Amino acid sequence: MPREEIVVSRPIISSSGGVHEISAIIRGAGIDKRIWFRSSSAFGKSLSYNSVAFLAVALFPAMRKGLPLRIEAPIPQEILQRLSDFQHIYRQWFSFYQAVEIMTQGDVGDENDAVATGNQAFFFTAGVDSFHTYEGNRENITHALYLYGADLQLDQKELRELVSAELGKATDEMGVQFIEVESNLRELTNDYGWWGEHVHGAVLISTAMLFSNHFNSILIASGSPYYRARPWGSHPITDPMWATSDFDVIHYGAEFNRFEKVREIAKSELALRYLRVCSGCSIRNRYGDHHGSSYNCCACEKCLRTMVAMYMIGALEECPAFPEPLDFSRVAALRNVTAQQRANWRWNLLALRDYEDPELQAALEEMQEESRYAAVAKDFSRHKDHVLKADAWHKRLPKLRNRLARNLKEHDPAWFTGQLMDCLKKDVAGSREEAFAVLWNKNRKWLKKKVKEAASRRLRKRVRSALRRIGIGGTKS
Repeated sequence: MPREEIVVSRPIISSSGGVHEISAIIRGAGIDKRIWFRSSSAFGKSLSYNSVAFLAVALFPAMRKGLPLRIEAPIPQEILQRLSDFQHIYRQWFSFYQAVEIMTQGDVGDENDAVATGNQAFFFTAGVDSFHTYEGNRENITHALYLYGADLQLDQKELRELVSAELGKATDEMGVQFIEVESNLRELTNDYGWWGEHVHGAVLISTAMLFSNHFNSILIASGSPYYRARPWGSHPITDPMWATSDFDVIHYGAEFNRFEKVREIAKSELALRYLRVCSGCSIRNRYGDHHGSSYNCCACEKCLRTMVAMYMIGALEECPAFPEPLDFSRVAALRNVTAQQRANWRWNLLALRDYEDPELQAALEEMQEESRYAAVAKDFSRHKDHVLKADAWHKRLPKLRNRLARNLKEHDPAWFTGQLMDCLKKDVAGSREEAFAVLWNKNRKWLKKKVKEAASRRLRKRVRSALRRIGIGGTKS
């Protein structure tokens, strides 16, 4: 019986109605998907015959399933050799990925050779990172790429037209050539990894290689500074692994944190006019409808975080990209903020030491504090298949649930209460008690701090009592 594997067909280049496309079929292990990259620009006429983009897309389902990956086309040996290290790094970062065998057919020939142009490109979304990359390399950049289907969904056509028009105007003023490409790649990768945390670096770099006839290096904007770099889809260690002798990959800007980048781009009148950071527009049904004709909603977490930085610098009133004033109450009311987002907010909090603004300080501290409750609730939800399953815990659930419910309703936001109670109500059995110990060790310092800071002695007593009932702490906290 032949072994199961994931296969990427030989890419096909075609043109129809002024749209130029390169596509390949990825199949095997329940997958049968045609992945395509399209461009209607003049650059699409000279798409490079390159299979690396499809290798990058197929690699994540192969690693997730632990199956060999076979590419029915040549791949540069430099990339294949480094992908062994790439996979082992991912295996250490993310336990659900496995290192797999990669097989190719044929040798990389003249059809795949890049033209030595000396040009340089960068991915341009008009965000903080991409504007910072441009401002730091404006003398060398000749091309700007935008991948539609990455941050915006393919059916967001009206918003896509707005974003495309604004990016086109911005790149015209920059004096660089704008290449817009769209792809359905996330229809496959979303099932095998999160775009930001796992996928985007490899896929963006390999997409740029499709246009290697026009430039020989790509700038990938950093998401975190070196000293806070964490396992992420784009990383100063893994990004260069996709480079070849003919195509350079530069991870740029990791010497700056997010606030420092905002401070730098605030000096650019171009950036202040075209800055686009909105996640509310990209992630529908999360932050509400898109606001008017602007492509920043001024209400989502990312808009508010950038507006706060601009406000502290004194540039918000000079930034027409944000049509609404900063509302501190919106900042204080933010919930469900991820760990990565909290890390980016931390740069604003650290920078606030140099600014005198008690109202903003209070709003930021409330947002950070309350978002911790959401984080703990996520921990409970994430471990719900392993927590509180043993019989000893099962017997304690009814009283524990009621006691915690009373305390959480007094002290915590409704979102946290709902999430935690949903976890505690699960009737599950048959696991080890150690799983709960892991969860407790991750959050005990914060929980003990909350007990000590509780406003009333009665509340402290209730919280301590509830913790003791699940084996946490002794007679004193």
